[in-house]
Amino acid sequence: MALKLPFTCCRLLGCFSAPAQILWMLLGIVLLLRVVWGAVTQSMFFDGLIYASLARNISEGIGTIWRPSFSDGLFPLFSEHPPLMFGMEALGFLVFGDSIWVEKTFTITVTLMCCLCFIGIWRRINEDDRELRPLGAFPLILALISGRVGWAFSNNMLEILVILFTLFAVYLIVTTYGRVETSFRSRLPALVLAGLAIALAFFTKGPVGLFPLATIGIYAMAFGRPSLKTAIVDTAVLLAVFLAIVGFLTLFAEPRGSMFRYIDGQVLSSLSGERGSRGGGLKGLWSMVRVNFWLIAISALLWGVAHAVARNAPSDNGFSIMPLPDNRRRKMIFFFLVGLSASAPLLVSPRIHNFYFNPSLFYFSAAISVASISAFLYLVSRAPDLTLKRLKMALGLAMTVSVVVVGASAGRPGPDRDLIADARTVASVICPDQQQGSCERGVLACGAAWQDTQLHAYLQRLHKISLIPADSIPDTVAKYDQMIGDESCTSEQLAPFAPSEATLSSYQLLVRHKPNQVDDCLLRTG
Repeated sequence: MALKLPFTCCRLLGCFSAPAQILWMLLGIVLLLRVVWGAVTQSMFFDGLIYASLARNISEGIGTIWRPSFSDGLFPLFSEHPPLMFGMEALGFLVFGDSIWVEKTFTITVTLMCCLCFIGIWRRINEDDRELRPLGAFPLILALISGRVGWAFSNNMLEILVILFTLFAVYLIVTTYGRVETSFRSRLPALVLAGLAIALAFFTKGPVGLFPLATIGIYAMAFGRPSLKTAIVDTAVLLAVFLAIVGFLTLFAEPRGSMFRYIDGQVLSSLSGERGSRGGGLKGLWSMVRVNFWLIAISALLWGVAHAVARNAPSDNGFSIMPLPDNRRRKMIFFFLVGLSASAPLLVSPRIHNFYFNPSLFYFSAAISVASISAFLYLVSRAPDLTLKRLKMALGLAMTVSVVVVGASAGRPGPDRDLIADARTVASVICPDQQQGSCERGVLACGAAWQDTQLHAYLQRLHKISLIPADSIPDTVAKYDQMIGDESCTSEQLAPFAPSEATLSSYQLLVRHKPNQVDDCLLRTG
C-alpha cells in the first residue's frame, strides 16, 4: 500500500510522460525559488509584516478581529482592509505562540492549496482533452513567474487568500457545469459553497474578490451551457448567498462598524482619488498588459522555436499556427474572460498597484497555455531521448540545489538584514532585558524615520515596539526618552536629544538630554 499510493498519484497526474515529468520538475523549482525561498527568511514586505502583527496582537488581546490594532503610533485602529486574513492567522498565533513561522507556514500552506485548486480547475476544464489534462503544471508555472504572484505568496499579502477563495469558487462552478445537465437541487450545494467562498474573498480584500459572480455567465458564453435561464438563476443564488452572509453580519454592531470604516476609509477614498492616484486610467491598463509580459513572451518564444525546428524537418512542414480546435478555443475564451472579469474592474480605481492583478494572472496564464502548449509538446516530441534524459537530470540537479538553498536560508535575515538589525538594536536600547512589562514599548520618530513603513513593521512585528510621531502632543512626546531620526528632522524635534552610542544603518538613535547634561551645556554656552 505504501508503494502503491505514489504510483497511483503519478498515474493520475500523468507524470510518467516526458512532457509532464519536465513540467512538474520545473514547477517544483519555481515553487522553491519564487515562493518558498523568500518565505523562509525573516525579511518580508511591510504589508505582510503589518498583517502578521495585527494577527499576533489579536491573539494576545490587543484589539479584536473587528477592531484590529497595529501599534500605538500607526494604525491604532486598522480599517484599511476587511479582517478575515488577520483572524485566520490569529488562530495560528493562539496555538503556536509568537513565532515568525506562523505567518511563514500560513503563506506556504495557502500557496500549495492554491496550486491544488488551480490544477483541479485545469483538469476539469480539460476533461475531454487527454493531451492537455495532465499538463496543469504548465499554466501554473506561467502564473507563478508572471507579475508579482510569487512575490505575493512569499510576503504574506492579502491577495494570496483572495486567490485561494476565488479559485475554489471557480473550481466548484466548472465542476458543476462540466457534467451533463443536472437538476437545481443537485447544483445547490456547490452554489452555496461557491457563494460562501466569494463572501470569504470579500472579507479578505473587499470588492476585488467578487469576480467569480460572473463565472457562470462566462461559462455559458464560452461552452453554450448551461442555458441562459439556468445561468441567471444560479448566479442569483451565488449573489443571494453572498448578500445573506453580509446582511447577517451587519446585524451586529462590531462587524457593521468594521465594514463601514473600511468602505469609508478605503473603498470610497480610493475611488475618489483621495488615497493616491498612482496607476489609474491608461497607466492601469498598461500595468495590466505589463504583468502579462512573461506569459506572452514565453508563449511567443515556444512558437518561434517550434517553427524553427519544423522548418528544418521536412516531415514536419505542416506544423504552423493554425486556428485552434473548437473545444480548445472555447476553453481559451473562458479562461481569458474570467481573467478579464478579475482585472478590468480594477481600472475604475485611480489607485492601482501591479500586484492587484495577481488573482487574474492564473486565468490569463491558463488561456495562453491552451494556445501555446502544443508548441511545447511538439518540441518535446522532436527532442532525442538522450537530450530529454540529460534535461531531466539537469532539472533534478537544479531541484536539489534549490532545496539546499532554501534550507540554508531558513530563518536567516534575508534582504532586509540591515533593517532587522536596526530594529534589534533599538529594542536592546529601549528594553535591555526584553521583558514587556519592564519598559515603555515605544520610541519617538521624526522625519524620514517616521515615514519608513518597513521600520514601523519590523519594530512592531519582531519586538512589539511602536514608533510614535515626534510631533505628537507634548505630554505624549515627554513620555519617551529615545527617538529615531536623521537630518530630515526639524531642529525643534532634535533639540531635546543627543546621539546615543547605538549605531543604526540609516538613522540615528537619539536619547533625551538628562537635566545635568542640559545644565552643563548652558554653563559651557554661558
